[in-house]
Amino acid sequence: MDIIDQLNKDLNSPNINDKIDAIQYIAEEDKYKYLTPKLLEMLCLEKDINVLNELALCLGKLGVNKAVPILMEYIRNPDYEDIRGTFLYALLDLDCDEYFLDFVKLMCVGNFEVYNHSFSIIESIIDDVDYAQKIEAIEILENQKILELSKNQGKPSRFDRINYIVDVLQLLRSLI
Repeated sequence: MDIIDQLNKDLNSPNINDKIDAIQYIAEEDKYKYLTPKLLEMLCLEKDINVLNELALCLGKLGVNKAVPILMEYIRNPDYEDIRGTFLYALLDLDCDEYFLDFVKLMCVGNFEVYNHSFSIIESIIDDVDYAQKIEAIEILENQKILELSKNQGKPSRFDRINYIVDVLQLLRSLI
């Protein structure tokens, strides 16, 4: 059996480890990028979070921008709220300008990993965001800053989101 047949067999296998091995192999070999339609189909249909994470990382590494709307669906899905960090990481090198405000909102509600990846994405796309969206982002962050201050009542929290929000506000204001 040649490598192409083996990859297809493993991608269709019920064995999760076979799928993950095949996905990781494809991610390392640019010459198999033509398999991205199969990977995108799997991203839409797969239920196992480990396979989904590998698919996201592979598609991100291969620069498959068609994965962006699918990954954003997972990121927005409350069922994946505690496990969306890898999906965000996969977006770091993809074109996701149109989701700028989603990333701003994620900074306000996500855990540190979600905040950190969202901030990195914002930094990478901020120059391509229009003025109106920057103004809207400032309003969202200002409201979140007020909410965080009232929630914490001056007490330090486990994840001091306020300082990070202030940093992003300064960045946005400097670009307007």
